[in-house]
Amino acid sequence: MRPALWQTVTANPPYRRYYLYLSPTGEQRMPQWLGVSMRLCFWLGRLTRYQPVEVFDALDGKYGPLFREFLETQPKQLLYMLASDAKRQSVTKAAIV
Repeated sequence: MRPALWQTVTANPPYRRYYLYLSPTGEQRMPQWLGVSMRLCFWLGRLTRYQPVEVFDALDGKYGPLFREFLETQPKQLLYMLASDAKRQSVTKAAIV
């Protein structure tokens, strides 16, 4: 079941949120960290190369806070997922009490 579960890490309880990712039959499933990183690199690369004005429009538009939050949290998410995969157990920063 574990390969089908993807997770996000948040600063608020519950610290981990799991969701089920089911890929189409016959499709080879990549690890979560690789899938997220590839999508982010593709999206940012496409925007900055072909439509650089749209980057500013996206950041200043209706979904700007969502994009900004995504760009700020993804490096930490990537480090968390890589550390967890390397240790083969959940690794996370201690909560601030």
